Amino acid sequence: MTNVDTIIAITENICAVARGEGIRLSPGTNAQARNAPASAMPVGEIVYTGETFEDSCGQRPCYVTAVFSISVDFPERHREDIIRAQQAAAHKLRGALTVSGLNIGALVASKPISSARITEVQARMKDDVGSVNCILAVRYRETV
Repeated sequence: MTNVDTIIAITENICAVARGEGIRLSPGTNAQARNAPASAMPVGEIVYTGETFEDSCGQRPCYVTAVFSISVDFPERHREDIIRAQQAAAHKLRGALTVSGLNIGALVASKPISSARITEVQARMKDDVGSVNCILAVRYRETV
């Protein structure tokens, strides 16, 4: 599996894990969430924001840290309900987006992911739509 295949599989696995938590993610924009029916929510987007590449040292494998921005919008209209939904989503995603949670599907045989953590969560409110944005860092073993 090439590095490109690995990062694509990681992205697909993030979407699958979020779907298991009741959150529908799609690559790209979630601007359509404001027009989505309540039954389709919560919906969100996943954006690949880049990678950092470690230098190899001798015989040890090289590692890469990929960073993703995950934004989720909520159908709730009362501020108290929105806050609860934001808090619940942040902790659901944090609990589900783990090493074992992401080493699935195409990655199950090689298990290249060695670390997965949400480094930051920001809650927002705009135009009566609550959202939460999570920054996810995934460290994986590079193939050469």
